[in-house]
Amino acid sequence: MQTVGIIPSPGIAHQHVKKIIPNVKQLLSKRTKHSQWNFDIKVDLMIGSAEDVHESVEKAAQIKEAYQWDYVVCLTDLPSISDNKVVVSDFNSDKHVAMLSLPSLGFIDLKRKLVKTMTSLIEQLYYNQPKDKNAPHPFVRVKAVEPDEDATSKQRYINILFIISWIQLICGLTRANKPWKNIFNFKKIISVAFATGTYVSIFSMPWELSIQYSIVRFIILMLIAILGMTGWLLYAHQLIESKTAKSQRVYRYIYNFTTVFTLFIITLLNYIILYLLLSISVSLFVVPSLFNQWTSAHPHFTFINYVKLVWFVSSLGLLAGAMGSTVENEEKIRQITYSYRQYHRYKEAEQEKKEKEQAQSSSHDASNQQVEESASNKQNKVNQQDENKKQDHREEETT
Repeated sequence: MQTVGIIPSPGIAHQHVKKIIPNVKQLLSKRTKHSQWNFDIKVDLMIGSAEDVHESVEKAAQIKEAYQWDYVVCLTDLPSISDNKVVVSDFNSDKHVAMLSLPSLGFIDLKRKLVKTMTSLIEQLYYNQPKDKNAPHPFVRVKAVEPDEDATSKQRYINILFIISWIQLICGLTRANKPWKNIFNFKKIISVAFATGTYVSIFSMPWELSIQYSIVRFIILMLIAILGMTGWLLYAHQLIESKTAKSQRVYRYIYNFTTVFTLFIITLLNYIILYLLLSISVSLFVVPSLFNQWTSAHPHFTFINYVKLVWFVSSLGLLAGAMGSTVENEEKIRQITYSYRQYHRYKEAEQEKKEKEQAQSSSHDASNQQVEESASNKQNKVNQQDENKKQDHREEETT
């Protein structure tokens, strides 16, 4: 039986690993000589920041020796970049260790891509022979290269589809942020926008404007509302990561672009919710006969009139009502940014390092104390022996 250690990062990486293990076992049984495969999962932070992601292989090798696994794969939710190319995985055939960057696999069909990539990595560790070409998916075409910063036998797999790989990386990081789960943190913004849109919809001027505007103008107005709300949230909650001594420029750009894209998706989803709510409101307050009387619309009121009016007041409500509002829980809105989670991951790793150093220091101090006590006891014995000899010498002189 072959034992594979999987070391996922806490959170989304751990969740995906638990789902794919049965599929990976089945594929490995078909592709290798061993029919029995055992998987051990050990959740570990491994590293504190993406700038140190390439150190995962060395740290995973140490854990592998401690647990006596045959092979080990480290699955991280952090991005990995080498020479401005997206790194899919690092691979060390001598130590039987591999590292896989989950965001590099993208947003769509993630489970299937993860199963194929994970199986392929373990298969290569098993046969001790990296593959030059390996395509777990049409959008993930990897090529084996040797990293310049490492003198060991480690190889690195990069995605050769340059533009597609960067798009997939941003989409993968956005998926990890789970923007659909943060919609309820914007209840205040939606309520203010809904109240504003409902108020505006009872006047005849928005009715007439919704008749006169073209579809292109509606789209432009919607984009201005969504992008304006996104920009306001970035400014109000200071979500853009600035330059620090610990961060690299390429990773700051990745985090900031991911934050903008995540907020854009959240605002778009909120816009859809607002549209549905205002559809109910407009259908109740806007009477078709008055609409036809007070506007230059076609005499026969149509469904398109409602659609265009709701579209207009939704954009207007988001722009006029929600701009200047903030979310209820600022901590949660900060947690959707990778830079903020990155900071906490780094602090947790530093805390773990300090705790280990303190434990080692305490052990060293205890050892030194034991040595000092032992030396003190020996010195006391020597002094006692000298004192006894002097006493015997005095007694001999007396006699």
